[in-house]
Amino acid sequence: MLEEFKINKHKGEDDMKILSLQELELKYPEIPDHMLMALMQYRDVGRPGRGFLKALLCNDLMGTLERADNVNVKLLRDYGILLFNNMPRQCFGSPERYSNWVQHRGLENESD
Repeated sequence: MLEEFKINKHKGEDDMKILSLQELELKYPEIPDHMLMALMQYRDVGRPGRGFLKALLCNDLMGTLERADNVNVKLLRDYGILLFNNMPRQCFGSPERYSNWVQHRGLENESD
């Protein structure tokens, strides 16, 4: 069973462990591998997501629902938990954060 949202207690960015693809696959087995890979590429090097993934990262509920396929529409809660617990806060939640993350090229430039 997936972990619950930790709404009252945000992990600090310093406490967040960056998970590998294998770790994400173990933690979120229902999410398709190609979607986990796309999320990692977005997180790590700012590779822009398209369609469903972009809408999800921009916090566009209607766009996310309209672009989700039959598999992903059933996994929206899982995606929410993954983003909330395993992605840097500054990379999702609004179109501005999404654009800034892509421009910044993800974690690749974190130390710059």
